[in-house]
Amino acid sequence: MIKTNHIEINSIGDGYIKLCYSRRSNTTLKEHIKDINLNDYYIYKATNSFRLSTQEEFLKFKYSGYILFHKSKYNTSDINNSIELLRKVDNKYFKFLDKPFPPIEIMNKIKIINL
Repeated sequence: MIKTNHIEINSIGDGYIKLCYSRRSNTTLKEHIKDINLNDYYIYKATNSFRLSTQEEFLKFKYSGYILFHKSKYNTSDINNSIELLRKVDNKYFKFLDKPFPPIEIMNKIKIINL
């Protein structure tokens, strides 16, 4: 099965787009990104390793989901710092990058307690 045959947009938010593999969908990746300039976005793999991806990797749609962060609203250092902070809290339950994080200055104010 080729994953790019079944893509759906799960959310379009404030400066981000989340694209996921879906067996229910009949739309292709090309249909979803035809009006998007990929150079305007940071592309992150949305599952498991939460890392910055290349356009080539994204166009192959090798993984089950990607989030595109618009460069005018987000920067990679804040995204990476937020990912690292959440991994420190509990990597066992942090499996999917579902939407953007609050600004890093807010993330730094969150008190983490061990139960």
